[in-house]
Amino acid sequence: MLSGGVGLETLYINDDTLWSGFSEKHDFKGNREDLNTARKLILEGRQDKADKLIEKNFTGDWSQGYLPLCKFKIFFESEKATNYKRKLNLCTSVADIEYETSDNRIKREAFVSYPDKVFVYKIKSEKPIDIKIASDCQLKSTIKVEDNSICVLGQAPESVAPNYIRYKPFPVRYNKMRGMAFCASMQVICNGSVEPNGKRLIIKSATEIVLYTVTSTGYKNYYTLPDTDKLKEREKCKAKLNLLNKDYDNLKSVHINDFSNLYTRLVFSLKYEENLEEMPTDTLLKQAKCGKISNGLYVLLYNFGRYLAISGSREGTQALNLQGIWNKDVRPPWSSNYTTNINLEMNYWPMATCNRFDFDS
Repeated sequence: MLSGGVGLETLYINDDTLWSGFSEKHDFKGNREDLNTARKLILEGRQDKADKLIEKNFTGDWSQGYLPLCKFKIFFESEKATNYKRKLNLCTSVADIEYETSDNRIKREAFVSYPDKVFVYKIKSEKPIDIKIASDCQLKSTIKVEDNSICVLGQAPESVAPNYIRYKPFPVRYNKMRGMAFCASMQVICNGSVEPNGKRLIIKSATEIVLYTVTSTGYKNYYTLPDTDKLKEREKCKAKLNLLNKDYDNLKSVHINDFSNLYTRLVFSLKYEENLEEMPTDTLLKQAKCGKISNGLYVLLYNFGRYLAISGSREGTQALNLQGIWNKDVRPPWSSNYTTNINLEMNYWPMATCNRFDFDS
């Protein structure tokens, strides 16, 4: 996720395998006789006793939560900007930010490549600029800065209580023998200088800066204890960055071809005003709140849903949870987990009608 403005850009890093908890059994003690007894009680109109029986014998503890990995913060020389624009191309899955200052023009570009498993963020400036990069993590972690890279390595909690459990002592608990290890590593390539400064990277006199970010977690599968060795995950990230072809144009081209191949399987259109393409999304939403709902907003919402589905669910990834793959909170609403009574299914109902018959993998 991206969030920010002229002076600060925040990159929220998620990995869909980073969860609290560990492999453990959640078998309930109820059996067929208990179920038949509950049914009988319901038919007799004794719902209260049936409810207590089901609650006692067929319900378990809450599930664990999907976690945010870390944030990378990019600090720019703050100056009043003009012609500031933030755009997301739904067809190519490339985000653009561009603006002008009193004597400079800056463009930022970001995408996450599924084929190369890397988050890429590029800054291009007409004149040399200085920036600072720092990191922040809400979980137990350490920040390592060396040469041209900044790394966050840590361990997930063994348990995180749902956000609706308000009065639980120690809602976030750690155990170094059971919490999943994780790492995020960012490498900087630029035509200026890069210097470590405490827990920050300082980039000076650069007109082109590219940030490459990869992640790794100790997740194995749902029935095996996760790896808890943080250094092992750090080595995995180093290996990924070393193997990565850091040709920006090639990475971008491969990413666009991969994403647009799925996105362009379907075209949905409605008649709407010609000037709507240039209208900011927040303006469309404000108009809708006032009762003026454009067909263009319906098209945008439909296509945004397709964009989220493609971005969050591909072959080999985890299934979409309550928030897809996007989460910035340690205790997000309903733990950002899997609620399989309806919500997980709802994520995937529209996919076949969007010509996404590959979602089952």
